[in-house]
Amino acid sequence: MEEERHSNDSPLIYLIVLCHNSKKWLHACLNSLVQTSYCNYRILLVDNYSSDGSIEEAQLLFPSIRVIRNSSNLGWCQGNNIAIQEALNEGAEYVVLLNSDLKTEDPLWLDALVEFASANREYGIIGCTQYEYDSVGWTKLNSWTEYILWSGNREAMFMDDTDYGKPIENAYTISDLKNSKHLDCYFVQGAAMMVRGDVFQRIGMFDEIYFMFYDEVDFCRRARWLNIKTALIPDSRVKHVGAGHTSSSKKNRLKRNFYYSRNKYIYVFTDITFSVKRMARITTRLLYHDIKDALGEKEDISGIGQLFSVLGSLLRCVPRIMYKRNQDKGQIKKEMYLSNW
Repeated sequence: MEEERHSNDSPLIYLIVLCHNSKKWLHACLNSLVQTSYCNYRILLVDNYSSDGSIEEAQLLFPSIRVIRNSSNLGWCQGNNIAIQEALNEGAEYVVLLNSDLKTEDPLWLDALVEFASANREYGIIGCTQYEYDSVGWTKLNSWTEYILWSGNREAMFMDDTDYGKPIENAYTISDLKNSKHLDCYFVQGAAMMVRGDVFQRIGMFDEIYFMFYDEVDFCRRARWLNIKTALIPDSRVKHVGAGHTSSSKKNRLKRNFYYSRNKYIYVFTDITFSVKRMARITTRLLYHDIKDALGEKEDISGIGQLFSVLGSLLRCVPRIMYKRNQDKGQIKKEMYLSNW
């Protein structure tokens, strides 16, 4: 079976599954992936220092799947970057990033991605349509897909800027999802994202300043700055828990809230297209909501103490933020120079 997958002329695809203490979902994830109908793919399982026996079980049940075992939890960005580099070194034409709390019940999910990507080279990043993990059939979209339909290809911070409080216009509908081969979207969630290999050569890897959260949004933004398009593919369907491990305990939820809250500010501060006025306006609104959240519902900020921790971490990140801004500007200038050569 493994040999058959690698023996034809179809593009070589690497499926990279990042895992950290994901025993609850990993077996279902890998079991669904090995039933993929596409004929030329390899699975690379990346372990971020799991301690729940998930990797040992995976190696026993799926001996043909290669495993990279990291000596610590490197986070989503660095963990995936290590595997992406290995895949590219081994000739991968496309890389598909998959969270371990995801499963595929449609064997043709990968065929749909490859078919679209091969016919539409201007799209370098495409994603699967995600459904609720425990839903029956393909009836209930998950929150990320609903967000993409609702936002209608607007940039990630549009509701925290001048459009705040206004009705959403030009949003996608369920009919659009059912009747379209693709829907342009501002970013593709890293839980089920396919990237053409040369995109990494042009814009670099995932920026490890994020560790997790907003990393894929930043990646897609850098791609769009270089006119690389991103899209959702309705015919490629997966089921995804969403924040599986990061919601599994109070400690993990605190960690999730910290990075999610901190990284949205990093994302704003590193947008080289924002004016100072716009950046200040967005930051003020984000901070207002975070203070309100910390004092009230504690949905994204777990309290005033964590808010101060987030702000302190931001101050320490200032040199890295400035470095990233200069790096992104340099990449755009380099691309413009090469395109005019």
